[in-house]
Amino acid sequence: MEEAPVTAATGALGPVVAKLSALVRRRGEYQLRCRTRKDVKLIRSKLKSVHSILWVIWEREVLDAAGKELKMEAWRLADDMNDAIDDFILSLIKRSNDGKRFMQAKIQPSPFQDLKRRAVDVCERCRNKWKTETSHTTFSSFFSRTKTTVDSGPGKRRTRVVDPYVHKDISELVQMEGPRELIDHLVGEEENTPQLKMACIVGAAGMGKTTLARLVYEAIQDQFQARAFVSVTSSRNMTELLVSILQQVTADSTDVLLAGTKASTKNKHLIGIISNFLKDKRYLVIIDDIWHYGEWETIKKSLPDNNLGSRIVTTSRVNAITDRWRDDFDTLVHKIDYHCYHEELAFTKKMINALSADMVGKGFDRGHRIVDISDIQSSPVGRLCIDDWSASNDAVDPLSGIDDWHHIRSLVVFKHAERVPYKHLENLRVLDVQCNQVLENQHLKDMCGLLRLRLLRLCGDGISKIPADIGRLKYLETLQVTKTKITRLPAEIGDLKQLKTLEVTRNQELAELPREVGKLQHLERLRIHRTRITDKAWEIIGTLKKLKTLDVTWNELSGIPRDIGELRQLKNLDLSFNLRITDLPKEIGKLQNLETLNLGKTGITKLPREIGNLQRLQTLYLSHTGITELPREIGNLQHLQALYLNDIEKITKLPRDIGRLQHLERLHLQGTGVKKIPREIGGLKKLKDLDANIGTLPFEAGQLSKLEGLPKCVHKAWKNSDLVSSLFGEILSFQKSIYLIGDGGLVVGTKHMHIPRWIKEHFNNISTLDIRICKLEEEQDLKILREMPYLWDLTLRFEAVPRKTIVISSGGFSELQILTVDSRVPWITFQEGAMPRLEHLTFEFQFYGGPPNTDPPMGIKHLVRLEEVSFQCNKWYRGDSPCISTTIDVVTKELGWPASAESSEGSSEASSSGTAESSEGSSEASSSGANEIEKIVVLRRPASAESSEGSNEASSSGAAESSEGSNEASSSGAAESSECSNEASSSGAAESSEGSNEASSSGANEIEEIQA
Repeated sequence: MEEAPVTAATGALGPVVAKLSALVRRRGEYQLRCRTRKDVKLIRSKLKSVHSILWVIWEREVLDAAGKELKMEAWRLADDMNDAIDDFILSLIKRSNDGKRFMQAKIQPSPFQDLKRRAVDVCERCRNKWKTETSHTTFSSFFSRTKTTVDSGPGKRRTRVVDPYVHKDISELVQMEGPRELIDHLVGEEENTPQLKMACIVGAAGMGKTTLARLVYEAIQDQFQARAFVSVTSSRNMTELLVSILQQVTADSTDVLLAGTKASTKNKHLIGIISNFLKDKRYLVIIDDIWHYGEWETIKKSLPDNNLGSRIVTTSRVNAITDRWRDDFDTLVHKIDYHCYHEELAFTKKMINALSADMVGKGFDRGHRIVDISDIQSSPVGRLCIDDWSASNDAVDPLSGIDDWHHIRSLVVFKHAERVPYKHLENLRVLDVQCNQVLENQHLKDMCGLLRLRLLRLCGDGISKIPADIGRLKYLETLQVTKTKITRLPAEIGDLKQLKTLEVTRNQELAELPREVGKLQHLERLRIHRTRITDKAWEIIGTLKKLKTLDVTWNELSGIPRDIGELRQLKNLDLSFNLRITDLPKEIGKLQNLETLNLGKTGITKLPREIGNLQRLQTLYLSHTGITELPREIGNLQHLQALYLNDIEKITKLPRDIGRLQHLERLHLQGTGVKKIPREIGGLKKLKDLDANIGTLPFEAGQLSKLEGLPKCVHKAWKNSDLVSSLFGEILSFQKSIYLIGDGGLVVGTKHMHIPRWIKEHFNNISTLDIRICKLEEEQDLKILREMPYLWDLTLRFEAVPRKTIVISSGGFSELQILTVDSRVPWITFQEGAMPRLEHLTFEFQFYGGPPNTDPPMGIKHLVRLEEVSFQCNKWYRGDSPCISTTIDVVTKELGWPASAESSEGSSEASSSGTAESSEGSSEASSSGANEIEKIVVLRRPASAESSEGSNEASSSGAAESSEGSNEASSSGAAESSECSNEASSSGAAESSEGSNEASSSGANEIEEIQA
């Protein structure tokens, strides 16, 4: 009710009923005498019924003269009631005991007697006039949708819901540029794909977003099995909106679906019903006027992505929301922007003209949200949009056709308008001056004479001073001053006692706030953006105890005062883009109602522990700051839904307490130094968006069913309690699905004697595998690997020197393209027909070892698709050791390819499978291995220049950590110990004294250049 809209069907009745409810709210702000309270309740009841009746009869094609007159009388009653409420509020006095509530003087009679009689009369006449149409309507449903059945052709009838924001006969506009772009995107021949697609219409109030959305709806609705057109603004709450969607998409099935359901009004239940009904249908849903992204998040849950060609269209005034739609869903965004006059404003005017010409001939009553002034007759007008018009000698002033200025409540002045008749607009409520090029200081004095203004928006660089007369606007609730050249605000601004919103944006010469701003004790929203305001403003801001939103972005602030904690009602605090702010006071923890905190692009380096006291915080922006770590108390933010840490280079790890954020849905780590995610991430049951440059995630993340890109096999594994128990003690991590084939990847950090059977039984469809093993035998191990249908990238890390040569025979490995062998002694041979699609082969040497096998030969020439062979060496050992050089010589001799040294920049893209985890259970990302590679030697097929460009992508970045045993090389006949010992003696390959040294205990995986 508090956000009840003004519509073409009901005029201002909705907001008036909301204001009447506020007057009589229990324990509210106003204390009324008994008689006045009874009058207000009666008037509210009657106007509520009138509102519902007008909403229902909006579907009628033509109102007769008596009907139109009665509707206008109801509108006039709403306007007069609105004025009377404002006058009454200003007459109230503050209670002396608390100073917070306003009371009616004892000697003051009820001021609403005459209006009460009018309300009763209008309500009774409306009931009698439209008794048939409203006989089945429940008037207590204030914003209920009403269905009517209209003909759709012979033998076909369908249900349509018409939104009272727009006129329904707009079919002639189908050839307009804007609708055509949207229609082509949604159902054009080239775009008519089975994937779910979205489009969004964004623009300021009154620019025609709803009309354009309705046009698209009418043009394409017949191509869908289920349809709905709903408005967020005209719904009292999300439950009502979901019910409206359900009623429209299910048509006559709604009552059956909801019958006998106690939870029929629960959002979760409604979402389930809608989603289940639409899962096998091609649907079209248009959601009009979304203000908050949270609204879309709730609605989206009811709209399944069923790959049946469904389409979603949204409208919004908020650019930030549409930007997120574009990023998250690749949405087409159609902007209706008055700032681009030659293109987008022309489109808007074209739409308005077409609507006006169409409506005049059909008895339209001119109560539309947007009305063109180019062809105005004597009908009442509720809203004007004024721009330039022909100035020829014979041109008729289009405003001359308006006889009754009393009804004009809203005026939008575009950038080229020169003549605005302010003297006729004494009842104006909304004045929106949009970047007007001719607006100057003298025009502001005329505006200050519009004493009943509720909203005043000024935009124009011709303004250098706001007059003191601004203080006369006693009813003003919203003041927005944008892109002017003012240097100060007048002291009289403190006289605007009813002001709730003050926005001063992009006024580059404004350097201070007047102290009188502190008198605005009803101020709820303060936005000071891109000015030269300094820290002196904090003293004034601290007195505004009712502030709910404070935005001080892009200013010259250097600190945050401790008394920021006294703004106890604050819900949204935006301090971003103030680089001189380096400290966040611990008093921030007192803001118990805070829901959004934005510290992005500030110089803050540390968060106080008291941040954990913000129990209602839902969104925390810390991007582009100097923070080095998150406090453990971050885990206390039980209602946190989004945490943005983008581009914080100094932060390298996340606290384990992050796993306590039960409602976290978004975690963005792109551009940070974080290389591993704590296993406690498994506690984030609602996480669905993890934006991070981390290749592997701990196996516990598999519990997150909503996480995008989660391999199905990992999620399924967590549903198998027996399997989870059997994997206890394993060091596992997985890769999200990044390839076109397979089901993600698996990194096994635990040492295994053989390939474990549970890989075949539960993870057979993965595309990448990185595993540490001691043996690789044909029947027990290779058979499992070669039969994995989607295995694309395989890394084998041998924890012991093989007793005999590993033979890779023909058959299997149908998709394998990348193979990495991490072994001190690469005893491996490929038979003819082995690994038929292998393109990239990498040998990693973590320690000094023995030479490769020569009898039988390595057989690398049998790899018919091979394009590249890479050699990598741990930086703690010299790459020119005889054994490593011998391996390179053997491979080079077999292939006959030239060797080339490449720097780490070239190899950083080569990572694919990721590092194996250490025995302590670290799960570092695959990219971390790439960072440790300094230089590599690469053999490339000479005749394939194309493959050389992309070959770096094939080399593996991961490297197993050093073993716990000794690092000496063993002979070919050495028996392998049952403990997977890594000890081996040299077998005739006399290494230099440097080559015989033991490996450094650090076990680093870094690789240096190997000299061939």
